[in-house]
Amino acid sequence: MSNKLTPKQELFCQEYIIEFNATQSYTKAGYSAKNDRVAGVEAHKLLKNPKIQEKINELKAIRGKKLEIDADWVLKEAIEIYKIAKGEKAHILTQFKNGVAQKKEVFKTNLREACKALEIIGKHTSVKAFEKEIDLGDNVVITVKPPKEFE
Repeated sequence: MSNKLTPKQELFCQEYIIEFNATQSYTKAGYSAKNDRVAGVEAHKLLKNPKIQEKINELKAIRGKKLEIDADWVLKEAIEIYKIAKGEKAHILTQFKNGVAQKKEVFKTNLREACKALEIIGKHTSVKAFEKEIDLGDNVVITVKPPKEFE
């Protein structure tokens, strides 16, 4: 079995890391399907292919290295977003009056953005803030995770 991807598979991977939309990547790579539903099913099958997964991970790693983005960077940025969204940091607002720039610090709270940033921080640390372990006794412990729509 060859580890080489077909040209369409290669293009699928290239397109996928742009938008992370498998259905659109499937059609942009030149695959044809009767409709979007079929394209989505076929795209999902492609994503399960270990060679495709390996190539996508390779492309993401190359991009991350090129952009100098890693888990530490994401975590630091999420913390900054949290502080701003919570209103702990000021936004500098520049207004012009009679042609003169006036700067003003504005503290604005955005709880939705703060919660999203906390979610990202929680996933990048070992606090397991979004998982709960329940001991049922007799050496049985289950881990409860939030529903997929909250991940």
